[in-house]
Amino acid sequence: MCLPSSTIGSALVRKGYDSHVTPSAKRMYRRLAWAAAAGVCLAFASWLALCGYGSYRLGAARARFAREVAPLPAAGPLRPELAMARERALWRRVAAAGPLAAGDGLRRARAVLSRPPVEWSTQELTQLRQLLAANAEILAAAHRAAEASEPPAEREVGPWQPWAPANSALVSQAMQRATLLWAEIGLGVRDRSPQEIMRAVRALAAEVAAFQREPGALFQVVGANLENKLLHGIAWIFQEGLLGQQDLETIRRALSRPEQAGAIGRLVAAEAAYALRMTATLSPGAERLPGCDAAELLDGFRRFAVESRKPFLEAQRAVTAQWRRAAQPGSVAEVVLPLLLPNFSTGIGQLQANAASRQLAGLAIELRLVATRRCAFPDDLSRLPSAAQPDPFAGGLPLYAQQPGGGVLLANPAASRAFRAGLGHAVPPPFEWWLPHPCRPEVRAGLVQPR
Repeated sequence: MCLPSSTIGSALVRKGYDSHVTPSAKRMYRRLAWAAAAGVCLAFASWLALCGYGSYRLGAARARFAREVAPLPAAGPLRPELAMARERALWRRVAAAGPLAAGDGLRRARAVLSRPPVEWSTQELTQLRQLLAANAEILAAAHRAAEASEPPAEREVGPWQPWAPANSALVSQAMQRATLLWAEIGLGVRDRSPQEIMRAVRALAAEVAAFQREPGALFQVVGANLENKLLHGIAWIFQEGLLGQQDLETIRRALSRPEQAGAIGRLVAAEAAYALRMTATLSPGAERLPGCDAAELLDGFRRFAVESRKPFLEAQRAVTAQWRRAAQPGSVAEVVLPLLLPNFSTGIGQLQANAASRQLAGLAIELRLVATRRCAFPDDLSRLPSAAQPDPFAGGLPLYAQQPGGGVLLANPAASRAFRAGLGHAVPPPFEWWLPHPCRPEVRAGLVQPR
């Protein structure tokens, strides 16, 4: 509040200064009082202007983000009990079945599962069967949970705490269950048992869906890891040509996902809301970041989301160059974004790589359905519109090659090269899908009708 000089002058008189001060000094004090009052008013007006400018910048940044990426969700309080609510509900029967009996068997199983089932030795088959038998209750509970699960109601997106013990335990248990279900798919392929195969596929697909429905980058990365196992299992199934039309349609539904660019936009929006909330809590007593800092942080996430629509390697180079860590950061965004975005870019790359593999899986299903009716694969992919769409990971198109014996190879060499160059530390999803002759030998001989 600005104080008039008369008020200040009255205070001086009350303190006894008036009788000891000359008229020229009084005039000087009066001018100083006016100057101090004007300074206070100017500082207050500047503060109001900065607040207004910060609010304006944040509002404009929110509008740009919503227009170019996705609406920014409301960032609720940090309540870890909300995290993975759907996962808790979906797998409550699994948790009741008790802990995994894994030990070294799970580690050995991962090494075996890195190869297709046709290459497994008798000893490796025995070890896998023993591992699944030791965890029979866990697998049975997972099957029941997948069959009984209903589509969960949508809820407000809110941030979560990945370091909460309950959340990390759920993630660890889900990763272990996924390995068991993956092994179950492989044994079903080796035993040529469609019923066993589809039961394991449905349970593992339910695990993937439970994670991918949750907001937050870590949930999506875990879901991508589980989906990688599912895709490898489905590639094994296709290589043996074990399933009929109904089962192929079930797998098609299990692999269906929202449009990739929109899904990544919503993921970036959820992470941006979480980052805004978390960076505000770094300042004691702060409820939110100042408008200018929040706007700069939000604009950084927006530019990152736009860059992520490019092929992965190109987007990764752009993100690394744009957010190289500054030697002397001058803002919150220059501190936070170089820490978050490079790793976040890697997670999005894994999601996009899975999408490229799913594209091949969808084409494989279409080819099998068409070829089963004709008892032969088509000469090319010209009649399949989805084959003309570049994949969202490397921008490549599928390679289609006829094989001796009437089978075909579907591959995406561009995606395979991009994965090795940008994500070489991780296990790639299958970018080569081998399809045997679509009809059984007795059908080809004309002895029976195709299924």
